[in-house]
Amino acid sequence: MKKYMITIIIILILFFSFIFRLWPLEYAHYWDETVYLNHAELIFSGEDNYSEINSRPIFLSILIAGAYLIWHHIFSADILMSLIGTLGVFFIFLIGKKVYNEYVGLISAFLLGFSPFIILNSHFILTDIPALTFFIIAIYFYISKESSINYFLAGLFFSISILTKFSYLVMVFIFVIYLLILYEFKIIFILKKYYFILIGFLLGLLPYLIWAQIKFSFFFSSIYFWCFGCNS
Repeated sequence: MKKYMITIIIILILFFSFIFRLWPLEYAHYWDETVYLNHAELIFSGEDNYSEINSRPIFLSILIAGAYLIWHHIFSADILMSLIGTLGVFFIFLIGKKVYNEYVGLISAFLLGFSPFIILNSHFILTDIPALTFFIIAIYFYISKESSINYFLAGLFFSISILTKFSYLVMVFIFVIYLLILYEFKIIFILKKYYFILIGFLLGLLPYLIWAQIKFSFFFSSIYFWCFGCNS
């Protein structure tokens, strides 16, 4: 297949992925969605009529608050969610292309872009789809050419996925076990090879942990509440 044809196809996949995630725009939202929207309003304007910020991940609300700087409207959150979901489609294409070839990349992008389950959940202002996108981006940088910047970005986006949805903490243990088995428990070698991932990961988490320590007197407070089933 000609290169320009592949470019046209991926552009069409991304365009319709965005449209299907965006439409229809809605004013009404479920409880969890309104909580994240309310947190965004708290970050943006300081209005605090209700908050669960002590037991919810905060990064999605930070992104929505950033979108409010461009357009302070509830539709900004819908547009942002659609863009983030479409970004995941693009990076899954890059992963498929990197690991196999452009055809696998296109198939991967098509499946993620037009999966009914993914599209349905992309309409909700919830953490699931953004966290998945950030984790996909982390995987892309991890499998890219070995370099300090790629490893740093892999660690950074890994931490962002956790700050978006705390359940991605489980991937830390899976990744560590994977490396230990891969390199036959040579811990010093693993640290030397992947310390830039650790640096990016810690730099992504530290601002939030410091903020939680100052605000709630315990740096792990929100994650503690999540672990005991208060919120997700």
